[in-house]
Amino acid sequence: STIIDFHQPGPSRLHHELMDWIQSYFSADIRSGHQTVYITDRPPLYLQHQGHSRTVIGIELLKSGKRNLIMFDPGRRILRSYRHSKKEEEEVSQDETSFIRKRFLCTSPLPSALLKPFRVDDKSISKHRQYQILVLGKVNYQDGKMKWDPSQGFLLDKQEREAMKNVTSFAVI
Repeated sequence: STIIDFHQPGPSRLHHELMDWIQSYFSADIRSGHQTVYITDRPPLYLQHQGHSRTVIGIELLKSGKRNLIMFDPGRRILRSYRHSKKEEEEVSQDETSFIRKRFLCTSPLPSALLKPFRVDDKSISKHRQYQILVLGKVNYQDGKMKWDPSQGFLLDKQEREAMKNVTSFAVI
């Protein structure tokens, strides 16, 4: 595993380098196309600040150029109305396999409000001065850039798990 330190924000207290790195991480294997959602096999990232940790599972790129992190935050409450709809519960009880298929192979766009509890924009990120990202696997520093090594993935055998208990750290200055 690797920890990447982002010690200070850029202009306007925005963390452009942090957002750039996360965007690069999740979009490195994407080939150009017309899809609105891309599914990746990358493990989540763990965004840490002042004793708090959130799980980043993706990034949303808007046409305006704005970026939102998609994350699970244990400190953020999710309204009950977002947890389960009555229709979902009926579909699960009727045919769980088709429900899962419909959920992950959705042909129509998801309502924007559905992701609202999981979106975090750069303005919200700017509330904290320092961040660390815990990356599962190895990050290499080459040509002035840090890149995740997909060959050093996150599904490891016992020997590999023991070797990965050594954490390396980089500081972004």
